[in-house]
Amino acid sequence: MQLRHEFVGSEGRLVTDTSVSPVWGFIGQPVGYLVEKADSETGWVHPVPEETRAYGFSQQMRHFVDHYEAGTEPSETFHDGVIVNTILDACYRAMRSGHWEPVRYPA
Repeated sequence: MQLRHEFVGSEGRLVTDTSVSPVWGFIGQPVGYLVEKADSETGWVHPVPEETRAYGFSQQMRHFVDHYEAGTEPSETFHDGVIVNTILDACYRAMRSGHWEPVRYPA
């Protein structure tokens, strides 16, 4: 997962990367779960500080709580979730079959 943004202009460039950590370490033997989306179990590892904020989980939950309290519909609805999951189901079928698979929207 890349959390890098680059803005390029005529006089320079600005780069942000919230997945880069000021903390890193070396692991010789696998130790199990380190962090979500870790790119390696051994060798040089770079844990993501404030993982839930960096990946947007905290902001997502705040959004839903705010809308629940206000009695309003969130930006993403149940219907949106159904669409995403039907696409993911087609992706998994395609991985198993090795061919393009249709998206089967439930009736």
